[in-house]
Amino acid sequence: MMRAKPSVFYLVFISAVLLAGFPAIGAEKLSMKDAVARALSQNPLVSEAALNIASQLHKDIAVHRERFGSLSIDYNYNRSKDPPYMTVNTPAFGGDFETGKRDDVIWGISAKVPIFTGFDISTREAIERLGVDVKKVRKKEVELDVAAAAKRAYLTVLLAERNLNTAEDADKRLTAHLRVAKALYGQGMTPYNDVLKAEVALSQTQQQLVARQEELGTARAGLNLVMHEKDIEKTYELRDPPEDNQATMEPGLNGLFKKSLANRPELKAISLAIDQARLKTTLARGKVLPKIYLVGRYEQHGEDLLANKNIFDNQNNLYTGINMEWLLFDWNRHGQEEAAIEKDVMALKKARDAALDNIRLEVRSAWGRLRAARRNIETARLALAQAKEDLRITRLQYGQQVASATDVIDSETTLTKVMNNYYKTLYTYKMALVDLDRACGILDVDEQR
Repeated sequence: MMRAKPSVFYLVFISAVLLAGFPAIGAEKLSMKDAVARALSQNPLVSEAALNIASQLHKDIAVHRERFGSLSIDYNYNRSKDPPYMTVNTPAFGGDFETGKRDDVIWGISAKVPIFTGFDISTREAIERLGVDVKKVRKKEVELDVAAAAKRAYLTVLLAERNLNTAEDADKRLTAHLRVAKALYGQGMTPYNDVLKAEVALSQTQQQLVARQEELGTARAGLNLVMHEKDIEKTYELRDPPEDNQATMEPGLNGLFKKSLANRPELKAISLAIDQARLKTTLARGKVLPKIYLVGRYEQHGEDLLANKNIFDNQNNLYTGINMEWLLFDWNRHGQEEAAIEKDVMALKKARDAALDNIRLEVRSAWGRLRAARRNIETARLALAQAKEDLRITRLQYGQQVASATDVIDSETTLTKVMNNYYKTLYTYKMALVDLDRACGILDVDEQR
């Protein structure tokens, strides 16, 4: 009976898949710290946050410069159908006398400097300065998110590499088992269906190998995108980070709560927004106060385009004075604005309470997953050792015709599942470390701490 042999094309295809799972020879080394640093320097979300700070700084400067006043120029040209005139009737003489020309040009330069604006400028300055602080806090929040995303993407690639290695090991073991099954069949010691079972198991493993390869490619693309690399297929030589972080150094859950409440930028942003809202109350109240300006104006009046010719009155003049604006009645609009701001403050306080609850839940969730994963690592490691030993014994028994081919394949399948579960547990623990750092508002990425 003819025994099935894998084709040359199939072997070449599988070899290509296996080789694709490894980083390219001479691939760039990349630590988690390097990945986070690149993400923070290159990710467009961080750049956007930095630009928002720069924009807010310009707004702050713009309001401050209102203190220096303004300088403006105006130009007016009018042409009348008839020249203006004045009628005079006296006992001595009478008649119509021209008082100007048909062409009338007035241009001037005006300066206006605020003396008192009802605290409008000073209050808006304070609001814009707080706006700068808000943008900086938001940038810190974006940096925390990007750093955590980079860490998760880094760990996802490592897990995908481990899963691919597991699939490769399973492929090698089942390939070896197929050779043993064929040899025993050739000696008449086992039925042909043992060979068929081995070939089916190997085929399924090779399909899983291709799937794991694609998972690794997707994970690498995710890491490259977080770092904003142009080549999303770029490969790196990664290494596992240590299994600790700053957050886990805190003594217990209450210590983690305190750290998160002190560090989380969301809470700082809400507090700053409350301060801004209270300043807007001062702004609304200031609308009923007088606003006083020092004004000055140079003016020319004439009949030509530059107003240089005037035979009827002063061709130029200079004015200085005080200008006051005082709102006496506005149907209590400013009172309604104050009431609206007060409601905004109350809403912000409720948002802060909700944020506090969410932060506590995030910390508790990450801490719980961390403890569960930490306990499960040893269990998974013990199960892995047992699965390896079970497979070793089953192989020996199969060679001695004590165990069946199904027993060997079952042991192979169990070992693959247990190994995948071990790596999943290990990287669940590492992911929980990342999540706990993020929940506590920790940005430090020093791997040597």
